[in-house]
Amino acid sequence: MTFHGPPRLGKLANRIQSAHKKLERLAKLQYDLKTKVLLVKGGVYSSIFWGMELVPFGSQQLQKLRTLISNAILGPSSCRNSALSIAFMPGLLDPAVYLTFRAIIAARRFLTRQVETVRSSFLERLSKHSGTHHECKGPIGVLKYYLQKFCWQPTRNGETFGYGFCQTPYLAYQPRFHSFVACLDMAARCG
Repeated sequence: MTFHGPPRLGKLANRIQSAHKKLERLAKLQYDLKTKVLLVKGGVYSSIFWGMELVPFGSQQLQKLRTLISNAILGPSSCRNSALSIAFMPGLLDPAVYLTFRAIIAARRFLTRQVETVRSSFLERLSKHSGTHHECKGPIGVLKYYLQKFCWQPTRNGETFGYGFCQTPYLAYQPRFHSFVACLDMAARCG
């Protein structure tokens, strides 16, 4: 089976619509901020982003999702910046950061189970991939697509360079990896 043309959401579009309906229902409920954040993290993020390591999630879809999340938790507003409101919600990552986090976790899971030649081939292809939406045909392209959203450039040795001052191994284990996710979150809030 071969694939031609730009990536499409296909059956994933149903899950996106379902998540939008969940957020609209959540907006009508009278829960406190903490409860609504937990419902978004557990009910919406887990359902809408499952399997998105293989399909690029577009910028317009992300912006619509941010607006729906912000409206569901804080109530509707025509003048609020939804990205900023999500950035200041305790315990809630921006959807773009969450997607990138999931793609990195999937790549780490795959690479830790592979031999060195497969790892080096993966990292080589990742560093050379353009990362454009229409060329994403699998996990390598999608990971590069998500990393480029934050101006991060992966290298052949498993590190990334971003904003000219950050360099971190995105496939490293826990302590440094969490600092990388913190850098991504900071980039989402600032940029």
